[in-house]
Amino acid sequence: MLLYEDVNELYRIFYLVIIFILKSLSSTRSLQFQKLKKNLGMSDCNLWSNMRALEQIGFVTLGKDIVEGGREAYTTY
Repeated sequence: MLLYEDVNELYRIFYLVIIFILKSLSSTRSLQFQKLKKNLGMSDCNLWSNMRALEQIGFVTLGKDIVEGGREAYTTY
């Protein structure tokens, strides 16, 4: 069972992650998922879930960049 202070600490960590993501994105018009993941040192799943939450509230938009020839696509935010 989590104590009240533990929940507050989780919220604080969550908001810090969101701030780091938005700060990384603010310096550029768009950023590829893999580069953002590398910059933040996060796992695919962790970053994806945070980006999904930011997308749902309208803070970021998801895009797909297709490499010439159409064989590869990159997720961008």
